[in-house]
Amino acid sequence: MSRVIRCMLIGILVLSGFIPFGASYPTVRTPTLSEGGVNPSTGNTTTLFTFQVKYIDSNNTPPTAVYVYIDGQPHSMWWPGYNYTTGEWCYYWTRLSAGNHSYYFTAINSNGSYRLPSSGSYSLYVAPYYVPPRITLTSGSVTPRQGNTSTNFTFSVRYIHNKGWSPTFVNVVIDGVARNMSVPQGNFSSGISCTYTTNLSLGDHSYYFLASTPNTTGARYPSSGFLHVYVSNHLRRRIWICNNNELLWYVRTNGFRGNGTQDDPFIIENFEINMSSGGGCIYISNTTYYVVLRNLTLHHTDLSYSSFTRNTTIYLENLRYFRIEQCKLYAANVGIYLKDCGDVHIKENDFADGYPHRGMIGIYADNVDSLVVEDNTFRCSFEGIRIYRGRYISINSNYFSNPERDASLGISLYNGTNNVSVGMNLLKSIFYPLRVVNSHGITIFANNLSLSTYGGLYIRNSYNLTVTNNTLYNNAYGVYLTNSRGIHVYSNSFLNNSVQAWDDGSANSWNTYYPIGGNYWSDYSGRDNFSGPGQNISGSDGIGDTPYRIPGGNNYDHYPILTPPTTPTAFLYNGGVFPSSGDTSTLFTFFVTYRHPEGVRPLWVKVHLTDAYGSPLLDSLIMTVPEGDYREGVNCTATTGLPSGVVFYYFEAVGSIGWQVRYPEEGALHLTVHSSNASAVLTNSSVTPQRGTSSTLFTFQTYFRDTEGRDPEGVFVFLDPIEAEGREEEYIPVVYELKKLYETSQGVCYGLSREITLQSGYIQVWFEAEDRDHNRVRDPAEGDEFIIYVERTEVLKDPEISPGDWEELNSSTAVNISIVYIDPFGRVPDYVGVDVDGVTYTMLPTGRNYTRGVSYFYISRFTPGNHILYFEAKTGDRIYRYPEENIVFYVERGAAINHPPQLTGGVRSALEGENVYIFYATYLDMDWDPPISVTLHIDGAIFGMRPVTDPVWGRGVKYEIKLNLSREEHKYYFTATDSMGGFRKCPESGTFILNLSGAAESERSPSPPRAVIRYSLNGFNAILDGSGSYDPDGRIIQYTWTVDGQFTTGMVTQYTLSQGYHRIELIVMDNDGLTDRWEMILLVGEEGEGWAVRVAGTVILGYGEEEIDEGEGYHLVLREIEDGRAVISVSSEEGGAGVVVLYINRSIVRMGEIALTLDGKPIERLSPAEIANNPEMPAYTVVEKNGEIQVILYLPDIDRHTIVISSLSESAGKIQPSTNSLLFYLILGVVVLLTTLVSAVFAISRRRHTANGFLLSDEEGTSLIGRSVAVNWDDFIEE
Repeated sequence: MSRVIRCMLIGILVLSGFIPFGASYPTVRTPTLSEGGVNPSTGNTTTLFTFQVKYIDSNNTPPTAVYVYIDGQPHSMWWPGYNYTTGEWCYYWTRLSAGNHSYYFTAINSNGSYRLPSSGSYSLYVAPYYVPPRITLTSGSVTPRQGNTSTNFTFSVRYIHNKGWSPTFVNVVIDGVARNMSVPQGNFSSGISCTYTTNLSLGDHSYYFLASTPNTTGARYPSSGFLHVYVSNHLRRRIWICNNNELLWYVRTNGFRGNGTQDDPFIIENFEINMSSGGGCIYISNTTYYVVLRNLTLHHTDLSYSSFTRNTTIYLENLRYFRIEQCKLYAANVGIYLKDCGDVHIKENDFADGYPHRGMIGIYADNVDSLVVEDNTFRCSFEGIRIYRGRYISINSNYFSNPERDASLGISLYNGTNNVSVGMNLLKSIFYPLRVVNSHGITIFANNLSLSTYGGLYIRNSYNLTVTNNTLYNNAYGVYLTNSRGIHVYSNSFLNNSVQAWDDGSANSWNTYYPIGGNYWSDYSGRDNFSGPGQNISGSDGIGDTPYRIPGGNNYDHYPILTPPTTPTAFLYNGGVFPSSGDTSTLFTFFVTYRHPEGVRPLWVKVHLTDAYGSPLLDSLIMTVPEGDYREGVNCTATTGLPSGVVFYYFEAVGSIGWQVRYPEEGALHLTVHSSNASAVLTNSSVTPQRGTSSTLFTFQTYFRDTEGRDPEGVFVFLDPIEAEGREEEYIPVVYELKKLYETSQGVCYGLSREITLQSGYIQVWFEAEDRDHNRVRDPAEGDEFIIYVERTEVLKDPEISPGDWEELNSSTAVNISIVYIDPFGRVPDYVGVDVDGVTYTMLPTGRNYTRGVSYFYISRFTPGNHILYFEAKTGDRIYRYPEENIVFYVERGAAINHPPQLTGGVRSALEGENVYIFYATYLDMDWDPPISVTLHIDGAIFGMRPVTDPVWGRGVKYEIKLNLSREEHKYYFTATDSMGGFRKCPESGTFILNLSGAAESERSPSPPRAVIRYSLNGFNAILDGSGSYDPDGRIIQYTWTVDGQFTTGMVTQYTLSQGYHRIELIVMDNDGLTDRWEMILLVGEEGEGWAVRVAGTVILGYGEEEIDEGEGYHLVLREIEDGRAVISVSSEEGGAGVVVLYINRSIVRMGEIALTLDGKPIERLSPAEIANNPEMPAYTVVEKNGEIQVILYLPDIDRHTIVISSLSESAGKIQPSTNSLLFYLILGVVVLLTTLVSAVFAISRRRHTANGFLLSDEEGTSLIGRSVAVNWDDFIEE
């Protein structure tokens, strides 16, 4: 009998004692059900009821089925886990019709069935649904859409109430001030038109509409953003010039200076054109004079014409020698259109969308040469610059931002464009920042391309381009090259792009010559131990020793640089205004200090001004930047008058190579402007109580008195958090309008009582009123504000849906539903979800600052018809719902657009018995359509699969089902059908085969792949690498990662992890459809004394660090942690013998209590000499060193193993089993081993080996094999 078998039998006898014969086997028990019920216990026909019951089986036998019978009909329930001995909750969700309902539960497994209650039924009453009252505002507008200061502007909006209730008020809010509209009597169910007429001051005015009715949620039109109307006393008619004679006549007639030469050009300047109807603003063609367009404000908001000539703000054709500078262009279609032009210079202009339309192209050029575009600002929601067939073009030092993120393009060069330089531009939050298609001879340098949802730089069908010194940050793709050649990419910084670069060609270079090198890659994990052109000379040189691979083809950056090229950033500080307060007759001077460490002058410095509602008061003021030593700092200034009220301001500077700075970094500063001729006063203001919570009813009250006896335009209370928790910067106050209460000798009393949903902390409170002359008065004076303290709880607010509005949805569009969650203490909620038609979907966060608010989103498509939804969040033991009544919306039938879902799947052992297997599938739908079903088809049977990850359909949802299979060959496949009818089968043809028959290897199915995880940590940023995975008889076609339940795909992925433990899983699929799974536990940062794992070359303990030699080719991973048990995976690509050393806390585990298994088989504990004499068998020894126990495990060949280490409990001998079944005692003995192991640290040591196994030698190199001598394990172990 072998030593292993002898030791196993001795261990069994020691653990179990004497086993008498004739003893009975364990009793087979039927399952039980307990705690059955429904939540909520009452509701209406829109309520989603959750039926739940706990399934318990003392033998841990899984249920075949668990049902809830509702009104006699069975419904299959879902359960999340596999621990049936302590009980698993089973669930079923549904809505019910109005009336009384009865229900009971049943459970069935292989041992029997159970019913709860044993007889009779539970009862549930469902009430009819009450349709909540709702306000709708539509058709908001102003007539006329432009005018001067004497024009009567009439604002109108249509008010509709579904129950026919009249409004408490309908307001138009103009530039942040609410004005009461005239509300006629009529049928409020069908709708009535409300109006307000007034004059307006010069400039651009924003407005929107509000309405309110008691017991009804208020309404706003538009639901977000503003409408606009423009007022000017300097308007001119459209310019239309077709030749030199007409140009001369226009210049002379209107008194513009110049004679049309290069030294004295015609200068057309200093006026406005507003073409809200009738076409573009300026049309000039067929001229040869030198012309300058300067300081023009051009509005073009008409889209009634389809041609560019009528829908372009400035249209230039067949001309040369033109300059356009310091103009503001607000366009609905195209800002500047150039056709067949040359020698055009476009500088220091501001391009923005024209209201109400969005979709502007800033500059559109076709067949141009010698074009310079520099120092412009593009705020275009469609495209900044588009050029066809251009030559000798310079696009430098421009600033591009997108008012509607993910909806626009930046710079696009098409169709033979050549000899172009694109440099020092800042392009952020743009769908495609820079595109080059069918072009050549282009230099792209020193640009900042960031925050793009697709490619930073996209190049297709092009050749001979140089891309250098650019920063590509946080884009979906950094650089994307396709079907291009001669592209030279070097000295760029690729920072945290989802895909850093892609190149499907073979004739491009990603580095230049040594020692300049290649590019900086934020995910490069190589080392710098060598130098030289071949990276084979000892000593570092700032260049990685191994190339960086570019996916898409066979391309590499052979000299990846390890430090990103730096771009110095400027500073703004000491910003403010003088005087700090005043009235409407005061001239205010804004000032801020600008400094740049290399003395670079900014493109511009601006001060941005808004009112208390966040609406712009004036166009941003460009500040004067004096000449001077910018390294020391210069004082920038701008002077202007201001309207009455609270004015908020901040400063901004933009540089020519892409940097942008702001002061203050967040929030805004503010000042108060009083009226110089107000006829009204506010007195005796008060706030009660002075302290409360977010549920406290605060009362705000003030008295308004006007010397002419007129009512005010509005009376308001301002609440400004000054010391809110988690807040350091100043924020724009919250403003509420007060209601007229009664008249007294002190004046007219205005008041409001409401809950305050602000962050907790101290809040300044003051009151303001606007009289009929639009003068503002305030009480108390600035500096004497009321101070209240608010303690508040979490809130949900600001539900939105995009694209479109709640009334503008169709079934062909995937929509993003979002809600903002706020917690004053920065706590992360347990979950935030949206309930749509009774089905709750988990929403995903887009940020981390919960004190300010984090937006959660869920994306899906909806079927045509009515839908209802509400939002829900859980934090601790509290659940929050928003709104109190459901949101009801209607979806129009859209075009029949549907992409079938994607589906992958496989099978793995459940590790619960040799016949139990888990079938898994991953469902992904690019339309975000949820599945009607995901099913497993095996041997002719069909099983519905259940989701095990969050239902994020566009990113992938995992489904699983566990089956007990017979030992034979099984054929299986998966199918999925989405809610729009799309269908997918996996595999697309044929079936997968799972062979459990034990046939000879030549008769078995293809070999499965092998999954291997490698990783690196930089702080909290983890890079997970599956490139070490392989398939012995094919290739791997899919990598599926799950990190803490979140799903992604790809060979390499990147996550930002919080401190603590994280569960990571990799599933690989080969070309035969077979899969393999690797799961590990990753510890980030210190987590106290406990298990620890290898992190970026260092082993992190609860009480210290141990270095690991990364060059040995070993990979050691902690895969699972339980009480008293850890599962460790060790692998090596090179094979060979090795030693695993486990360090264990001496105070917790005694030397005699250690037990190990290798790949499920027990390992013998031997002395070092016995290990030396048996080099072909795995074994371990235990020694004590430096106050620790060291478990030294010898492996003859490290290929890929799973090690389980556990400790024996002191109470092991006290367990008295109730059966003498040999199998039962054997299992119980193994279970007793798994008790309490507190901390383990892993180190790996590689040693020389021979064909016979491990080679031990003394200090002189003499072999110790076969010699019964003591071994110095201190020398043996590499620490």
